[in-house]
Amino acid sequence: MTYRSRDEVNAVKAERDPIDRIKLYLVENQLASETELKEIDQQVRKEVEEAMKKAQDAEVPPYEDLYEDVYVDKPYWVRAVELKDSVAVHPK
Repeated sequence: MTYRSRDEVNAVKAERDPIDRIKLYLVENQLASETELKEIDQQVRKEVEEAMKKAQDAEVPPYEDLYEDVYVDKPYWVRAVELKDSVAVHPK
């Protein structure tokens, strides 16, 4: 559900998309070629896909890890879906 139509979103993106605007600026000012920008785009997409796969394949960390490296000395209550599964986490 959205309050804007697909056509409206596409029209705004075509006119004001900041990524497209910076690409145009770089090409017009000869700071980068379209080929270079396409290569960068492909590299970034590959990195994002690899990171997404790694995150999806990773195990769900235990509740205690939520507060790892948080600079406080008070225990925290981590509320699970079922109250009986909730835990108090004490920083190390």
